[in-house]
Amino acid sequence: MDKDFKGCSIKAVDHSAVVPGGNGMKPGTPWSPLHPYSTPTHPGGERGESLSPPKSGPSPYYVHHTANLESSAGEFLYQEPTTACDPKYMVLKCACGRHIVPSACLSLRCTKCAPWTGKRRAWSTFDRIWSNRTQAEHKAGIKKTIIYTVFTTPLGLRQSLKKPKAWQSLRLKAWKLLKDRFGAVYGFEASHPIGDKNDKFHPHLNFLWKQRKSWSPYLDVDLLRKEWSAILGVPISDAYTSYTEYPALIRHWCNYVTRVFPGYHWWTGRLRWYGEYPRKIKPKQIVCFICELPFTVVGYISGWLVDEYYKDWWKNRSPPPWMNDDNITKCRS
Repeated sequence: MDKDFKGCSIKAVDHSAVVPGGNGMKPGTPWSPLHPYSTPTHPGGERGESLSPPKSGPSPYYVHHTANLESSAGEFLYQEPTTACDPKYMVLKCACGRHIVPSACLSLRCTKCAPWTGKRRAWSTFDRIWSNRTQAEHKAGIKKTIIYTVFTTPLGLRQSLKKPKAWQSLRLKAWKLLKDRFGAVYGFEASHPIGDKNDKFHPHLNFLWKQRKSWSPYLDVDLLRKEWSAILGVPISDAYTSYTEYPALIRHWCNYVTRVFPGYHWWTGRLRWYGEYPRKIKPKQIVCFICELPFTVVGYISGWLVDEYYKDWWKNRSPPPWMNDDNITKCRS
């Protein structure tokens, strides 16, 4: 990670210093009544912790394969995911050689496809919320800044939120709050049914969104808490928020927020976009980002061959199996 990685975090309720790490958003210093408003903390600053770059690891993408809810959460939400999918790879050829891309069902209920599905969702959301359109949006009165806001729910209400319709209603109210009271223009939401520390049912809303120029990303968290508590009908509730203009941190947020929960696919559903969001732009022709020439499809290769290669390639340094035509199933003409 380059040394000029920067970001801006906000002091918030109970989980004030939101710092990206290996497991996503982590709580920091508890909320204090001495800081009723959002307090930004810059790297190396005197008023708080600095934001650290995302830690490197086996994969920057997150997926929950299994979960087990305690009886206190009521009826079990978890359902056995589909595991019958047989992932394979498509072999593509261009001027600079052969490449492979995953080709499978990419269903939200498939555990084998979950890492790929998460990657696909992360790249798609990053491209839409932070892309070449950002400069044009800035001229049109939309801030470049991306805001990450999380709304959690108290334990006493979680039983009633197991129904998707009840959760959908709450999600719409949360977006309306961001739009009416904090100047949201557009954004997307990804629901998480469980937290990072355990597999207990802990539903929370994750919004990544943009504002109008006349509003400040330096949110009044005390007001955010108050309005969210009023929506829930409780005396106090938890919410926290962060903001940044740095692509590395935005990509990390997209990776974390769009992770897949195969056992809860029927409850989480797909990502929801709200407001005047940009539509997807489908390329007329897919080209290689290295040689910038179009691909041709060679065929398919079994997923286990690719897995075995990456498991032991550092030992024998053998050529990849997709370079051998005997391992490739040709496409039907």
